[in-house]
Amino acid sequence: LVGEIPIFFCCVLALVLLQKKPAVAGAVLAVAATAKLYPVFMLLCAVILPAHRARVALVTGFVAAAAALWLLTLLLFGWQEPLYYLTHILPVLLDEHPMGITENLSLVFFLFPDGITHAFASHVFLLIRVLTLGLLAWVVWVYRQRRQQNPNHHSPHNIAMLHHSNDALLYGLLITGMIICLANYWIQYEVLLLIPATLVLATSLQRHHAVMSCVAALLWLLLLSSNELDENLLLAYAREPLATLAAKAEQQGFVQTLWATSRSAFLFAVIAPLKPLAPYGLWLASARLLLQAPPVKV
Repeated sequence: LVGEIPIFFCCVLALVLLQKKPAVAGAVLAVAATAKLYPVFMLLCAVILPAHRARVALVTGFVAAAAALWLLTLLLFGWQEPLYYLTHILPVLLDEHPMGITENLSLVFFLFPDGITHAFASHVFLLIRVLTLGLLAWVVWVYRQRRQQNPNHHSPHNIAMLHHSNDALLYGLLITGMIICLANYWIQYEVLLLIPATLVLATSLQRHHAVMSCVAALLWLLLLSSNELDENLLLAYAREPLATLAAKAEQQGFVQTLWATSRSAFLFAVIAPLKPLAPYGLWLASARLLLQAPPVKV
């Protein structure tokens, strides 16, 4: 029942269509961006496309689909609802600040768990956003520079495979940057991070990079972790009544009880509080794999 499930589907479909049907990919991203505002960030995937014509097709498809959806809205609901959205709701969304709400996964509240002033939270988040966008621009620039080089030690088939692998990694990097640039987000938003997590893991395994494969596996576990999951695992593997477990937890401590009852529950209980770090770990892993790749000729 959350909007991130269809947005996840649209982002995956856009990745599949991006190279061969950029106009359709743009239209799919428009569907996501009209469901919620923040997926408009993914229009930046135009930088992945090497040809100017393809980039124009992507943007044109996005604008045409968004206009068609707005026209459908006008036909079904009249002009009052879209006007109210543009004049009352959209300005609030564009001026969103970090908020101290329970289960908010923004890094700001991971760094300051005891609470910070609204103004200081906004300044810290603005710094994070600016650094993310600046580093993203630098990675894209370096990536495009490397694509202009012409290696002599690759066969055309290997160059094509490497080219598509790099493009997918950059797409995943954009998704991760999109999540980092959100002022507030909750656990359902991290379903979108399964895309870059899968790409990082697949690329690491393809390149036989043992260290990065382990890092990707840990990031996967971090994305899958939750406070509810460790409690459910504890109850699933426990051979004692809940009242007995509660008594043991009171005497021995919750962590010791988890360790004695279920190693899986203990693992997720330990890593679940680190979930706000998942986007940053994925961003660094994606950027490293992208910049370590041998240069390819477009």
